[in-house]
Amino acid sequence: MGFFTEIKTLDQINRFDVEKVQVYDANRNEVPGAFSLQRTDTGQHLGMVGKSYRPIQLEEMLDVLNTAS
Repeated sequence: MGFFTEIKTLDQINRFDVEKVQVYDANRNEVPGAFSLQRTDTGQHLGMVGKSYRPIQLEEMLDVLNTAS
């Protein structure tokens, strides 16, 4: 197993921002409606998203959670 790791505080989370980047095919043509979700610091691909997806940064989500609790 080992996929999930228990954390005691949010300071243990590696924080980074993400961005939605247009995807291109092998001929350098845009793939309509397909975007790569990538880390802004390393460019690492995290997954594929559609055009209506809006990245939510960790800090923004923490604000939502703090308000809700």
